[in-house]
Amino acid sequence: MLRVCYFGTYKRDCPRCKRNALLISGLRKNGVEVVECNEALWERKEYKGDVVRGPISKLKLILKIIKRYISLVFKYRKLGHFDAVIIGYPGYFDIYLARLLNIFNKRKIILDAYISFYEAAISDRKMFREGSLMAHLIYYIEKLGCSLADLVLVETQGYVSFFNKFYGLKENKLRGLLSTANDELFFPREAYKNSNASFEVLYYGSFIPMHGLEYIIDAAECLKDHSDIKFRLVGDGQLREAIEARLRKLSLRNVILDRWYEPEELVGLIANSDLCLGVFGGEDKTKRCFTNKVCDALAMKKPIITCDSPTTRQLFIDGHHLILSPVADGNALAKAILYLKDNPDKRREIAEAGHKLYLDKFSSLKIGGELKEIIIALAKR
Repeated sequence: MLRVCYFGTYKRDCPRCKRNALLISGLRKNGVEVVECNEALWERKEYKGDVVRGPISKLKLILKIIKRYISLVFKYRKLGHFDAVIIGYPGYFDIYLARLLNIFNKRKIILDAYISFYEAAISDRKMFREGSLMAHLIYYIEKLGCSLADLVLVETQGYVSFFNKFYGLKENKLRGLLSTANDELFFPREAYKNSNASFEVLYYGSFIPMHGLEYIIDAAECLKDHSDIKFRLVGDGQLREAIEARLRKLSLRNVILDRWYEPEELVGLIANSDLCLGVFGGEDKTKRCFTNKVCDALAMKKPIITCDSPTTRQLFIDGHHLILSPVADGNALAKAILYLKDNPDKRREIAEAGHKLYLDKFSSLKIGGELKEIIIALAKR
């Protein structure tokens, strides 16, 4: 049996980044023994942008990292034999410790970079100014960390190209591995709503720039005279206050700004929605991503609209598996929503086709099987 160590300070059951738990589950479904060497650095509901603000917070974080790494070393030494090490996301710093612990053996090390740390922190969330000392430090930490791994996993082929050009990594050191959904939670469910209820359009996720909530609000403003269409925005994060302020200014009666829900509660909202929304931001990052919310909607057999990008064009047929809308264009999004609202047969068709595609290509069993083959091929090098 293939035995793999899943290593790092990743959050095991984080509802917002489910990738680690789902890849572990997918490997186990494919007969791989996975042993976890994990000391979570971030708390379950912690927003990282707030945690690193101020010198005292930074010092506390450094001390916390040292404590977690000491614990990881002791755990790692008790694991016994395994064939490969996977550094769980986000493992930008964990890769250094993993390489040190494996300096005297030939175990292959796989870093699940997933997305670019630099792009997320600097280009998207603006945590530090581009060109600043911190921006340069983050760039070189990530670049060197990737170079220390035998293989780097990223979410899509778009990210393979990005890491190749931005960090100078060879393409044969990079592999795209798509996200999946929790099949035990996200599956087609019966809706519980009145036949005369409003047509509900659902967005859920982190309120960050790449998700393009401002364009969803633009779409809601375009459709404000359609009293039978309601928007529900579920989540929180960096832009929550700005979103609240804009909604107060516009006084939109067709928008409900809701709190964050745990996955067990969220599935009920998805089931009762008529249409789900993906991401629409104008950033380059948006064009490379395949987000969890898209995968969850496909798993639950829900029609979805998301951004038109090279990545989504590679994965889906527009108008068949889902509807693609131009990035950063609230007016176009409003037209797509209205089209699906007025065509219930089309909604059912794309929901069914999208769900079939999910089962064929994106399920945790399929993605786990792909990761297993990646590990086997790497071990044979």
